[in-house]
Amino acid sequence: MPEKALSALLADSRGEPIEHERRMVHEIYRCDAHPGDVLRVRFVRSTSAVRQGLSLSIKKGQLSVEGQSMKHLVLWTDTAPEMVEVVCERAKAGAVLQAWTTGTRMG
Repeated sequence: MPEKALSALLADSRGEPIEHERRMVHEIYRCDAHPGDVLRVRFVRSTSAVRQGLSLSIKKGQLSVEGQSMKHLVLWTDTAPEMVEVVCERAKAGAVLQAWTTGTRMG
């Protein structure tokens, strides 16, 4: 019987992280956010067949990148610098940062 695709395994988990090839994998990674928290994103590699990105959002706060504040952003591997710093601003009690990958087919 063929192994299930990673996307199917994540769907079966109903939002909970799973262990895949001895690593914890999250469909959407969530963590508490506090004012002044800094998330450093470093793109290590990507494929040219799919435009890949990292989506970030915050509940009960704002994210700041290069002086621009927003609640949601996408860092695309083909346009973002290799290293990006995202700062949590005005995070209130109960603020949650969420991160997930996104992509679109090229061509």
